[in-house]
Amino acid sequence: HWWVERTSVTGRSGSEDSGADAFAVEEGRQIVVLDSIVSGAAADGIDTKATDVVVFGARVLDVARNGIKLWAGGDVIDTVVDGSDADAALVGHGEARYRYLHVLVTNHGDPEGGAYIGTWAYDDQVPVTLEILNSIFATNAPGGFYVPEGSTVTISRTIVDDGEAKLVDVGDELTVTVAEAGQLDELGWTIDLVVAEPGFTDPTTRDFTTTPGSPARDAADVVEGLERDLTGAPRSIGPGPDIGPYESG
Repeated sequence: HWWVERTSVTGRSGSEDSGADAFAVEEGRQIVVLDSIVSGAAADGIDTKATDVVVFGARVLDVARNGIKLWAGGDVIDTVVDGSDADAALVGHGEARYRYLHVLVTNHGDPEGGAYIGTWAYDDQVPVTLEILNSIFATNAPGGFYVPEGSTVTISRTIVDDGEAKLVDVGDELTVTVAEAGQLDELGWTIDLVVAEPGFTDPTTRDFTTTPGSPARDAADVVEGLERDLTGAPRSIGPGPDIGPYESG
């Protein structure tokens, strides 16, 4: 069991033949990473094979490979992944439930390349339960998400900035773009996307609060128990909570 709070891990360079994760747990259960920053890792930001994992209020910045890799399910809440590479920013490995609430993923991969933003059970090809709520995906590689056939997926109150990009590959049989998201109703999935620029205040300085008129403002669903944002500010400030990890206004 690990509880890691208000901790910074930076500049993990690894050995001659292998990069190093900023934070990695090979086994166990009940792992919490709270209000912490991992940055500059030569491999993954957060990588854990444990069960009952919660990443809450984290910033994963400028890592060479995956941003957050959960091998056996878990929750990622009020978290930013800014600057990741390799196959995906968000990775889930095995048959489990993966939930992402008020998450921002930006600057993943090459915008002209084909990398995924998130993959779940890509190697094992077992169905997963995936929920993405009140989240933002902007300025990323256009590969979208990957889930195996038979998975249950809910993507709700979520902003994507490229209406022409791929939304999801479902196994090897089905590829759906953002514009074609209605096709996923046949799978019993719930898809509620906002296709727009999120309107960040100053992404060059990592100020991911939003400006007035942003589609993120007051547009999120209320999640019981989430009464703070990434900075500890109350959620919500306006008539409703904001999409993304920050409350603005």
